Amino acid sequence: MHLPPEVLLTIFDILDSDSLLKVSRTCSRCYRLVLHYRFDMDCGRQIEYKPKGDNLHMSSFSAITQMSESGTIDYIGIRRKGDRCFVSRLPLRLNAHEDCLYFEVTVLKQQVHDLPMRIGLVPRTWNREFAPGSCTRSLGYSSHDGYISLSIRQKFEEIYQFAPPWKQGDVVGCGFSHKIDRGTVFFTLNGHWVGDAPFKIDTVPIDYRGDWHAAFSSSGPCLIQVNLGASKFRYDVSKGSPHLLLRALESLSICDPVFLPNTLDQSADPYNKPTIVKDLIEFPPHRTAVTRSCIANISMMHLESKYFEVEILDHLDPFGTFLSVGVCLRPYSPFHHIGWNYNSIALHSDDGRIYHNAHQLGQQFSEPFGAGTILGCGYDPTTKELYFTINGELVGRPMQGDYSHFYPAIGCNGQWNVRYKLNACGPVVK
Repeated sequence: MHLPPEVLLTIFDILDSDSLLKVSRTCSRCYRLVLHYRFDMDCGRQIEYKPKGDNLHMSSFSAITQMSESGTIDYIGIRRKGDRCFVSRLPLRLNAHEDCLYFEVTVLKQQVHDLPMRIGLVPRTWNREFAPGSCTRSLGYSSHDGYISLSIRQKFEEIYQFAPPWKQGDVVGCGFSHKIDRGTVFFTLNGHWVGDAPFKIDTVPIDYRGDWHAAFSSSGPCLIQVNLGASKFRYDVSKGSPHLLLRALESLSICDPVFLPNTLDQSADPYNKPTIVKDLIEFPPHRTAVTRSCIANISMMHLESKYFEVEILDHLDPFGTFLSVGVCLRPYSPFHHIGWNYNSIALHSDDGRIYHNAHQLGQQFSEPFGAGTILGCGYDPTTKELYFTINGELVGRPMQGDYSHFYPAIGCNGQWNVRYKLNACGPVVK
């Protein structure tokens, strides 16, 4: 005599991850229940929410959440406060592809476009009333503004500019990579890597290791398709997070050094790209905080002088926008300032600080600067030191490290015009 699925699912809810894996191997029926119903909405069954009297904190309307065997989740109803979060029953480590864990969500329908959705990672003991990234060691990538929300370092939510927003028709993915000691979490959009979660916020690298569960939340009616590996992903998951490559992606032949826009292809990149005419770069205006960047086509080791300069001609968006000049490894997120991500370092114009793999607490090098300033960045391969200049004068102390395979890079989140000179004549470094 078979137990009803509802009884089995109730039992599954009190088991830990290792026990769930053992149960899934006992028979084909348990395997289907555990692995095919891996996204659960409070036990993975049809749930109905109804307002109780005048208390509408759960839902402003009657709502039903349904899930099909194919992994399609249909959430009907509008939340008055908070979100509805769906969490995988098994941790992502059970779906490991070598050292990369990954899942994707296709947004099939979104009835109210202004209501946000999030994709991310959460622990098993997660309150389904909260979106990933809002509390208790979790993180999520938001649909309406493209920001990333973290609750890794603190119990409260930290929000940072991250990547483009996403909507109905998009395929958004989230993965975890073991390529560095503390691990990292990365996100994709329509088959393209858009960035890693912050490596550092201040001075301490963030530890992303743990048993992560896939999560998706919505505060409005939506229909989504979840892919935990049952079918081919849009993103080539064998790449993991390409940003963590410890080698440079060198060109096949050494060519004339130029800066090139760092963008996704046209179908995946919703923003205007920088315009480059000879040695002039014009960064487009933005109504959001999204950053655009340009990266040289060859690394510092292939620059004859091992030094380049960037002259700020004008900044037409002076309020809340700034420039970052430095070096990074390729590929680099097309939507982040240089210096914010892993394997990057840059001098920022708004505060005169050097940022090295971190979003906050940069090292003070100079006063803030703007139009008329000439920034320089060079590398001394004999001493393995990276240094910066302002108007031809050395500033701060050289940074120790092997930056020979790093590429010259410029980032900006507003309408600024600059002129660059690769292979410029650098100062004499003593």
